[in-house]
Amino acid sequence: MKNINFNVLFLTLFSISISFSQNFVDISDESTRFQNLLEKSNNGNFKSLNSSDFNGTTLVFKDDRTAILKTMSGDSFKLPNVNYDAYSDRIVTKINKDSIFIYNDAVINYVDFNNTIAKKYLIDNSGSRYLFTLENGEKVSFLKGYIGKVIKGKVNPMTKKMMTMNRLKISNIYFITKNNKTAIEINLKKSNILSILNDKKNEITKFVKSEKLSYKKEEDVIKIIKRYNSL
Repeated sequence: MKNINFNVLFLTLFSISISFSQNFVDISDESTRFQNLLEKSNNGNFKSLNSSDFNGTTLVFKDDRTAILKTMSGDSFKLPNVNYDAYSDRIVTKINKDSIFIYNDAVINYVDFNNTIAKKYLIDNSGSRYLFTLENGEKVSFLKGYIGKVIKGKVNPMTKKMMTMNRLKISNIYFITKNNKTAIEINLKKSNILSILNDKKNEITKFVKSEKLSYKKEEDVIKIIKRYNSL
């Protein structure tokens, strides 16, 4: 793959028509600051989307999205074609069908995907990772992560040759964080959720029963966490 410099990325983004709010940096007017962002993001750090190791995409969203990237220095950039790479745990911009540009985590405060915030969180006993906020509360927040894992293909026991190609599977994982501190992984089941919300266990149990909610469904757990934060 040829080595493309940041000017290609800038021109690609510049050529796409976007409506910018006055609250955000318009890259056509603020090219110097945007150029600095790209340079800090490891100038020229491009990656091919096509892997010889497995079949399947590493990107979470089927449709690349316009997102707001908030930097550590306080700048906000509204950018097109933004996605999340679940295999490498990186925020990326899709340049074309074969290539992505990888942003440097050190410059990113958070990324707003249409009011869903993606931000790095410390995860109990396993480093840090980008997690997406499903419900943000003063007491408890409910977060979602994506993990890309390679599922090994079948091997012919006689010839030792691959019968089927390795494939990438993206799985969902869920977390709870209190006061936006360390994220704790949870399973979407009654005992696990109630153990986290144990100080309001009776109220939550009655709420779930009256509203006919399920502890196993993401959309219902969002309602449960929202209710907990209101108590």
